[in-house]
Amino acid sequence: MKKLLYLFLGITFACSSGDESSGNNCDLDLASTKFDQLTGQMSYLDIENIIGQTGNNFRTDNLGTLGELKFYRWDFCDGVGLIECWIINDERLQLKTKNFADNSCSKNVNQLNYSLISIGDSYSQVSSLIDNQGDNIRVDYGAQGSPDVNFYRWYNCSNRSDYIEVWFDFNGEAYLINKSF
Repeated sequence: MKKLLYLFLGITFACSSGDESSGNNCDLDLASTKFDQLTGQMSYLDIENIIGQTGNNFRTDNLGTLGELKFYRWDFCDGVGLIECWIINDERLQLKTKNFADNSCSKNVNQLNYSLISIGDSYSQVSSLIDNQGDNIRVDYGAQGSPDVNFYRWYNCSNRSDYIEVWFDFNGEAYLINKSF
């Protein structure tokens, strides 16, 4: 009976230890915060240090004399959350994207407000109209490390699969407007 009790305690301890480590990897709010900290002049090691885990290099493209473009992925919550970074020569972040929403949402994500957004509107005009800062889900960086394109989504609080997505160019002006409803 004692052996059975020790076996049970050992399994319980081992499982709870494993759950804690995966629990740390399942905080999408923390993952979103880490995503926001990534900037265009960062190297792979800088990104790995911020995210706190090794990235999965799932593809490498030859850029000729410019070197190579490596594609890395970090999974959170057993693949529910994903951060992807494209890094030139492991030295400079070219693109970052995520496939999960932050915790922001707005009751103003609807057809009327979607129809009021126009090409050329600024980020501040759109976020003011929707009454929310939006979720920056992707950034494409230029050669100097500054954002060339910012992709934002504004999620509907009552149905988070409904969103308005706006792409802003390097001048901060909307040039593509999309919706999911």
